[in-house]
Amino acid sequence: LPRNVSETFTGCPIIEYLDLSRNSLSEIPPVVKRLKYLESLQLQSNYIDFNLTSENLLPLKKLRTLNFGGTPIVAWTTPIPPLPLLVNLSLSDCSLTKPGPAPFEFPALEILDLSQNYNISLSQNTFTQLRKLKQLILRGCELSSWPTLPPTHFATIDLSGNNFTTLVNLEKQGVTVEVLNMSQNKIFEWDDPDVFLIHANNERFSNLESQFTSLRLEKNRFATPDVKSQKQAPNLHGKTHSSRRATWVQQVNLSLNSISAFTPAMLESLSSLAAVDLGGNHIDCSDCRTPALQSWLRAAGSTVKVLVLGEEGPLRCFLPASLEGAPVAAVQFDASACRDPTVRLRWALGLPLSVALSALLLFGALGFCYRTEVAYLVHLARVRASARRPADLGRCAYDAFVCYSGKNRKWVMRRLVPLLERRPQSYVLCLFDRDFRLGTHIVTNIIDAIEHSRKVIVVLTQHFID
Repeated sequence: LPRNVSETFTGCPIIEYLDLSRNSLSEIPPVVKRLKYLESLQLQSNYIDFNLTSENLLPLKKLRTLNFGGTPIVAWTTPIPPLPLLVNLSLSDCSLTKPGPAPFEFPALEILDLSQNYNISLSQNTFTQLRKLKQLILRGCELSSWPTLPPTHFATIDLSGNNFTTLVNLEKQGVTVEVLNMSQNKIFEWDDPDVFLIHANNERFSNLESQFTSLRLEKNRFATPDVKSQKQAPNLHGKTHSSRRATWVQQVNLSLNSISAFTPAMLESLSSLAAVDLGGNHIDCSDCRTPALQSWLRAAGSTVKVLVLGEEGPLRCFLPASLEGAPVAAVQFDASACRDPTVRLRWALGLPLSVALSALLLFGALGFCYRTEVAYLVHLARVRASARRPADLGRCAYDAFVCYSGKNRKWVMRRLVPLLERRPQSYVLCLFDRDFRLGTHIVTNIIDAIEHSRKVIVVLTQHFID
């Protein structure tokens, strides 16, 4: 549609659902205020310099859904009026640095999506008036501090893909939630055995244990302190499982972190849960805290469900190599090294390494240090081999792989991608921000992208050269 659509809908005054997404609109069309029966207005992915002036929304008293997702809002002069029936508001990926010129005031709002607004700044009263809010999505906003929320019960709070470094006790915030997603943050430790417990004097949480509450912490940076205890941790069997105390969270997902061992405080905090997922962690069964973990696993069977990547099964060792894959609870632990702190040092310094082992370690280290060059040589050999045989374009998953600087991401996503992926061209592009596999080495991703693309597009700018 053109930017001026003032006469487009004058003959349709009873429209209830209007989708104006993926057009060239630079503002909310004035004609919208005539549609007094409108319940849903979709304005996502519009002009790159959208000016949000909200006076055209004032007459829309029946509006329930308002979606600006993917529309870069460069000017927001007046706050959205407090529409009485608005339930769902999406402002995701709108290039916002703050959520409007004034706090949100929507008496019926239940779903608010502010995801993918990098470096957005939230004031203390941004959400305080949203008393009926059930779903708050702040995914990928690079937040590092907990937002101030109204004291209500949420169905979902999504804070994944941010920069949080510490675990937050929601009970202290006066907030209850069924699913709290804090995955893919930078949380690296917790050392409070009561972090999941409800304080006895908090009446608001007195009946929370009957509700299912899930905390997702997968793909964070949880790890175990480097200094290993030289004494065996106390046996927790019968201590923390005899009477399970009330918690503000029922299930915690700690999978795919870097936990190698558990301190007594960590185990005590997990003992209050109904279920915990510990899969994908590199458990070191030679750590001196292994006996405490074994005792906890044996005792947890009756009160805590231990999951491994979403399924019931035994937690297994990752280290040392001789015990890789063995169930942690069944490992015969040798505690002699933990009793004498000099034993490991004597073994490390007293036994000379053989020449063969030294050579093996040397080649292994060289292979690790130059793994990028090795991957390049392998790819070069594949290219030369493929040059001798006819190209099989049928195996290409993409029309083109786009190579560009991260500083040019906005131009690529707003200009290049819409131009090529929309009709009539409808090309399939491979973008590293969108299509690269997580957890795979960057060189491997680039090689796979080139091999499975018909062409390569290089966005050659000064940022790319630098």
